[in-house]
Amino acid sequence: MHLLSVILFAVSSNLDNLVVGLSYGLKKVHISLLSSMLIGSITFGGTILSMTLGKKLLPFLPQKAAQLLGSAIILGMGVYGILCFLMKSRQPDCHQDGQLSKPNFSPRSLKVHESIILGMALAVNNIGLGIGASISGLGAIPASAGSLCCSMIFLTVGNHAGKRWLSGFIGRYAEPIASVVMLVLGLYELFS
Repeated sequence: MHLLSVILFAVSSNLDNLVVGLSYGLKKVHISLLSSMLIGSITFGGTILSMTLGKKLLPFLPQKAAQLLGSAIILGMGVYGILCFLMKSRQPDCHQDGQLSKPNFSPRSLKVHESIILGMALAVNNIGLGIGASISGLGAIPASAGSLCCSMIFLTVGNHAGKRWLSGFIGRYAEPIASVVMLVLGLYELFS
């Protein structure tokens, strides 16, 4: 086992968690430690499964199929966010000067079912990397443990940055910007 290989795998397979945390932070959605652990655990399980069965699944589950499914889920989340914003803007809460008011982003926490869906999307997205890593000889347990740690760290850092540092600069456009970030992530995963 090479520590550098494990670290590189964990970081590269979880960079999307940083973007996801950032986009939820922009919408003032708090990712609690429990949600982060749940998402990380699902990602851990997906990584273990894909690496353990990587060599056997390779003929039946092409890497591109797993990548397409994960990308489609992330793209769907982005499209949904943009559609919600557009529907809200068609019935604006206007001030007297005709300007749109700031949307009221009530701080809330990510719900359990949202955490599960998000964890599954991120885990499915990592299947291709897990299969590739297992074929290259990377150990399933250390790589999955590294993935769990990076998942939780990146979600927390991204979420904190979105809520604290960036939300003041972005203001009322946080929701569509966060959705566009999700779309960019989905497209990147689709074509990378």
